[in-house]
Amino acid sequence: MSILVIGVLLFFFILIIVDKKKDQHNHPTIQEKKPTKILSLDEKIALEKAESIQKITSLITQVEKQGIEQLIAVLNRAQENKQV
Repeated sequence: MSILVIGVLLFFFILIIVDKKKDQHNHPTIQEKKPTKILSLDEKIALEKAESIQKITSLITQVEKQGIEQLIAVLNRAQENKQV
């Protein structure tokens, strides 16, 4: 008799656990979209200038770190590609 009661209780506990897992899959958390700031034309121009300056400075630092032989080889390859 006690085994039957324990079996019924286990059945209901398992049923409750499975039901909770099923509910989690049916109702995923909603991801909210973060508001984005709309830039004015002046702000866009300033941002583009800052990005281009940053690209140029990083290129200059890369060139400074390279050896002269490597730079000459790169320039020669660029000239060959330009002629082709």
